[in-house]
Amino acid sequence: MLPKKHFLYGLIVAILIFFFPFVNFWEALVFLASTVLMDVDHYIYYIQRKNKYSLKGAYRWFKAKEKLWTAIQPHDRKHYYTGFYIFHGIEWLVLFGILGYFVNSIFYFVLAGMFFHLILDWITQEMYNYPYRFKFSVIYDYLKFKKLRLID
Repeated sequence: MLPKKHFLYGLIVAILIFFFPFVNFWEALVFLASTVLMDVDHYIYYIQRKNKYSLKGAYRWFKAKEKLWTAIQPHDRKHYYTGFYIFHGIEWLVLFGILGYFVNSIFYFVLAGMFFHLILDWITQEMYNYPYRFKFSVIYDYLKFKKLRLID
């Protein structure tokens, strides 16, 4: 899912949670920011793969990868992956849950925003028939993707 859609859906939820009596403006804003900024790993991945820093170039590159992906027959997609995104895993959710418990409750809103982001990604993956579905673990994805071919 594109960052624009993450922002729009995150904004709707942030506005809704702002009306809860125990959520203040800054907490809702942190939720929104973490919903969108989690995708910074896509940009980092682009920089690592292409050694370029253009946001526009990254956008075009990912759109081209999406076209390549949709051109592959759905039953053949299980042999490919589109990239490795370091922030898309349960390890980060656990980390922010621990930080929320031991450091500051604001980290719970980071956790909630990242979880919401992953749910939106899961819905998108279902729509495009990604074979590996919901990204459960960064470590698991890394080990699994080593066996697959990269769409590049």
